[in-house]
Amino acid sequence: MSQVSATAWNPGRPNQQLVDKQRADAASAPQERREREALLALGIRLRAAFAGVPLPLIAVQTHYSLLEGTASPQAWSTVLGAWLGDAAAAARDRRGGNFPAGASAVTRAAAALITLPANATNNMSAPQVPTNVCSSLSDSKPPWAVLADRDDLLALPTVIERWGRRLVVGSVVRLDDVDAVLLAPTAAAYRALCRLLTARHAGTSDTALLAGLPSDEVAALIVLVRSEITGHRFAEAGARVWWRADIRPAPGDTPFPAVAMPLLTHIDEDRAAARVLAAMRRRGTIDTQDAKDAAGTALADLLRMPEAYRGYEDQLARSAELRAQTWYVPETNTTGDDLHLPPLPPALRNLDPDTELRRLAEAGIPRRYPHGETPELRTRLEHELRVIRDKGFASYLLTVWSIAHKRRTCGRGSAASSLVVYLLGITNVDPITANLLFERFLSPERIDPPDVDVDFAWNERDAVFSEILKDFGSDHVGMVATHLHLHGDGALREAARAHGLGDHAITAMGQRLTDLQRYGVDRHGLRGDALPEPWPHIIAAADHLAGAPRHLGVHCGGVVITARPLATIVPVHPAAKRIPDPDEPALLRHIPTIAWEKDGAEDLRLVKIDVLGNRSLAVIQDSIADLQEWGVWDARFDDEEVWSAHTQNDTATKELLRTGRTVGCFYIESPAMRQLQAKVDDGSFDRLVVHSSIIRPAGMDFITTYINRHHYLRDHPDTQEHKQQRVHAERWYPHPILTNLLSESYGVLSYQEDVMVVAQRMAGFTSAGANKLRKALGRNDTAERLQELVEDFRSGCRANGIDDETIRLVWRMISSFAGYSFAKAHSASYAVVSFHCAWLKAHHPAVFLARVIANEGGFYGTSAYVEEARRLGIAILPPCVVHGHWATRAADARTIRLGLQRVKGLGRTCADHLVRERGVTPFTGVCDLLERTACDREQTQALSDAGAFDVLLATNTPEQRAWITATAVRCATTNRKTAVGHHQRPAPSARPATSIQAITATQATLDFGRAPPRDPVPPMLPASDPHARAWRRWRTLGVLPDAHPLALWHIRHRPSLRARDLTPERAKERVHLVAIAITRKDVNAIATDKNTGHTTYQDMAFVTLEDETGLIESVWFPEVYRRHAVLLERSEPLLITGTITVDFAVVTLAVQSCAVCAVSRG
Repeated sequence: MSQVSATAWNPGRPNQQLVDKQRADAASAPQERREREALLALGIRLRAAFAGVPLPLIAVQTHYSLLEGTASPQAWSTVLGAWLGDAAAAARDRRGGNFPAGASAVTRAAAALITLPANATNNMSAPQVPTNVCSSLSDSKPPWAVLADRDDLLALPTVIERWGRRLVVGSVVRLDDVDAVLLAPTAAAYRALCRLLTARHAGTSDTALLAGLPSDEVAALIVLVRSEITGHRFAEAGARVWWRADIRPAPGDTPFPAVAMPLLTHIDEDRAAARVLAAMRRRGTIDTQDAKDAAGTALADLLRMPEAYRGYEDQLARSAELRAQTWYVPETNTTGDDLHLPPLPPALRNLDPDTELRRLAEAGIPRRYPHGETPELRTRLEHELRVIRDKGFASYLLTVWSIAHKRRTCGRGSAASSLVVYLLGITNVDPITANLLFERFLSPERIDPPDVDVDFAWNERDAVFSEILKDFGSDHVGMVATHLHLHGDGALREAARAHGLGDHAITAMGQRLTDLQRYGVDRHGLRGDALPEPWPHIIAAADHLAGAPRHLGVHCGGVVITARPLATIVPVHPAAKRIPDPDEPALLRHIPTIAWEKDGAEDLRLVKIDVLGNRSLAVIQDSIADLQEWGVWDARFDDEEVWSAHTQNDTATKELLRTGRTVGCFYIESPAMRQLQAKVDDGSFDRLVVHSSIIRPAGMDFITTYINRHHYLRDHPDTQEHKQQRVHAERWYPHPILTNLLSESYGVLSYQEDVMVVAQRMAGFTSAGANKLRKALGRNDTAERLQELVEDFRSGCRANGIDDETIRLVWRMISSFAGYSFAKAHSASYAVVSFHCAWLKAHHPAVFLARVIANEGGFYGTSAYVEEARRLGIAILPPCVVHGHWATRAADARTIRLGLQRVKGLGRTCADHLVRERGVTPFTGVCDLLERTACDREQTQALSDAGAFDVLLATNTPEQRAWITATAVRCATTNRKTAVGHHQRPAPSARPATSIQAITATQATLDFGRAPPRDPVPPMLPASDPHARAWRRWRTLGVLPDAHPLALWHIRHRPSLRARDLTPERAKERVHLVAIAITRKDVNAIATDKNTGHTTYQDMAFVTLEDETGLIESVWFPEVYRRHAVLLERSEPLLITGTITVDFAVVTLAVQSCAVCAVSRG
């Protein structure tokens, strides 16, 4: 038997990144060991080389010095610790949240307790490192090195975590064409450094760089220069200036006292990537002289430094003295105090935050609880307000309220557990009715800052951010960054470009290498041979680049708002993305973005607010607007709570959910979710809340258990005694104290809160300890973190008299949360939005699906939503220059008109111009349209291919429409060239007439006078190939308005069976089916050999197939995957052979073989 553990998935494309990462981790382990051993050996050699010599303060550039440094902070930590005699800080993967750990990590996590011997102690895990490594390293110990990344402090949170406080905060800045190293020995100097780097990113010139900085802060800086001009500039501003000597001493007299401080960009072997990085930096190739000169200085070069400094020991001594002084390092969040919280919003600026929070919460009671206040509500409200007051978070919640209360939102995440947040109107789930745990959001013991996630309609998010900038000031607001790293494909592409290869060749080779790695054969059936030159060198270079940061991006929604200027806390960048300026909306301004990612920002005491864009909220909002325009929207539903209550009790909505017919509905349209809904056969709100969380990838083992128990209880409604006997006999609940906790999921842990309460009730964890366990489950290094907690859990359970079998069962369920899981509050918040979508689909399918298509970005490609509408009996019309709009909209209750947005290459500006002109005067023909709009040749041809002229030229045949379009474009092009020749577009009355009588005697003459120009009269033309027209339409729109995509091919010898024919009654039948794959999910199958017990990980896939009649879910087990899955890379009809399997009345096709259909294209 093979146990399948599904990794998380990016909608619309296979999640091969994580599948491949698991393979790569196993393959790279020996190499990583060798690299670590080499680093330790180098450190020991350096220690011997510098014996008896003053240790200099060195400056290092990590790979966060983008396209310059080549070594990670962890690699520097390993080698510097070995050199300086200190153990390196423990490695931690900084990616928190729901970053999937993968199947192998889940398996290792679950096995941690199962294989633990009875007398095991903490010695069973890796060498222990103090939890608070920053505090454990004494401030009296000198720093390892200066963190001197170029122009930024991107790596600072990571370096503090990995090095502790053994660093000097600094940066390399190029001034007067020479690098200067800036050091921040004090808090004031740190503020100056952040301000200076922010000004640098804003494009401030060298001469003006210091002008706007406070003089006392600049005076606190230490600056090491190799330019007299730069040195005098800083000296005049009061800074302490030194002349920087490198691995060789500074000879003779220098303008400032010389100090030895080598600036290192590499460690040793990583220097091999320097030439490629230099080529990337200069957008050239490795053959240029700049790239050849880019070797830089490596730590290994310091082995020659003691000998080089004979006679210049004073420069080494000054460096050692500099190293020995006390250095400032920003405090990390170890207590939960002194956070950088936002100020009160402007409207509340002079009020007491706790008093105002209470006032707003009290005001929300009549609206949220119209039947009156209860003692339970009052008790909980007072408790929450007390905790919020003691933690000092009232201003934060008021800030979130000020941002969210004006718009339709979905407040979610752990914040939905709070009654106060619910009363403020930020979230929409009653935490009392839903039995949500406030401690999942805040508790007195936790040091985490509060985290409120608020979803807005995706097309409103920029406006929301503009409002935040206006309300709080641009100096106090910034988006959180993302550090975009080079991964396999990206590293290969960059390395190949540096070797002078073009994108076409790179793409072809990249596809071939990927196919060979996954399937052993490429998509053209070729097997791997020796790669031609220079590909072996390129792949080696790509291996060096993989994992290195490449760009600074913008987080999808994280915003920080601070009371003091943000640029005194962290360098701020102007992001490439621009939004309307809050003061002058007609202008666009760059979004300010801090240098740190969300975990680093939180570690250094910044508190973020997630202002997220949600496409489904836009779908809902647009659908309601359409229904209001048609006069069919019930005004009672303007009250969100009334509408939510109605949707959750609506029969048609619950039936749609019960049967899993939820394509297009937020969060519940994935194949796994649709199948779960259908298998459970329950469309209620409470079930959907459970399913939204239990569907997590690593929880698949327990879903069958959950479904079985659900059906058992439903099928035995009148035998309570028998049910109880069954429950106790089969131990549905791991322990009696958990019966009430897990009753709604029949003993299966479903939510993060379940994990926390289980840890507290069974193992005696504190609230903080339970939260630590919960956070450990959401990391990429979950298995390692659980190793640190497993014995605490075991010993705590044993102390409470719980037997080992129960401990193992519960730990296995806890381990299933590894990598991805939800809080119940989050699931309930999502379920509200899911029900809104399902109600719209059940009652107004054309309106809803049109807006799904219009807002794009769903789980499936656009064609899948078009086909879903067609299966519901909805007619699909092409874009139209007469009736259409930019966005796809419902023309009536049974018709969808595709929007001009679907026309490839048209663009929003051109489409809006077209619609405006049509609103003034309807177009009389293609010539009139071209006369009055800016459509160029390619755009006009695209409109024609899309069918957008079909209504405008309704009396003509398709062939005549194409002829009119081509002729009109030629004439319009001629006239525009003539106008350009006269330096201006001629007035209508002055435009020359263009005769087209020479083309055909039956044609009219184009009249460019004051009357609208007339289209030429086309001749009678022979019929063209409809397949050729269909292919042009497909390439232009990405969909076919009048047929399924299978109509693009003439399929020979097609079996008669269709997707709708695959019913439960045909269980175990072997069938043949022609379909296309519309989405897939690649996973690892965990296969255990029955004889040896050896476990391996094998690729398999779940694939959604589609034909004209419906969808069918299929499973491709490892053997079939190896032989046939490469065909999924080809966008062609597939002939599938498989066996119908039925599970809880839901059909799945177990694929046995696959082939590309014998087809001919018209």
